[in-house]
Amino acid sequence: TLPGQYGSWLYEAVDAYDANQDGQLDDVWLAGCARASGAWEHSAPCQAAMVLRTGDGGDTWQDFVFDASVPKLLAVEMLDETTGWAVGVGGSLVHTNDGGVTWSQIAVPADGILEGLDAYDENLVYAVGEENVVLVYKPLSTQSVSAPPQQNTTTDGELGDWTAAGITVIDADTAQTVEG
Repeated sequence: TLPGQYGSWLYEAVDAYDANQDGQLDDVWLAGCARASGAWEHSAPCQAAMVLRTGDGGDTWQDFVFDASVPKLLAVEMLDETTGWAVGVGGSLVHTNDGGVTWSQIAVPADGILEGLDAYDENLVYAVGEENVVLVYKPLSTQSVSAPPQQNTTTDGELGDWTAAGITVIDADTAQTVEG
């Protein structure tokens, strides 16, 4: 069932977790947006971002719909059954540490589309997006990220301190073979 004024969900991302390592998915999260009432067409506009979670194989779903300041989520990455992040349109980045019951919006130095992320552990998470944006979260580190001078940043360990990693663009004319 959809909450209140929404007509349909638009799914953009999925992540799953096998908490007890038995080969069965214990938790599945879907991310995307909630569309206006009666909006079953693929082109219907998003009203707000959403995350859905099931812990029983899809029999029941818990939904979390954000306010309009988070328009649409495009990627979700759960580190375990409680801790995860999601990114999307408008530089949206959100975090949960209770399995998706609540989500906190995190301000980042980007306002374009964030399209992907990867969490290595609770202390190292990367997010990427349009305009060559690469963000890194390293709360236990105070080291600078090597980048051109105008893009050097320092991480200092606060959850809200996601920083631009300053990645250099490589195209077909400047690329060299990478081995390793």
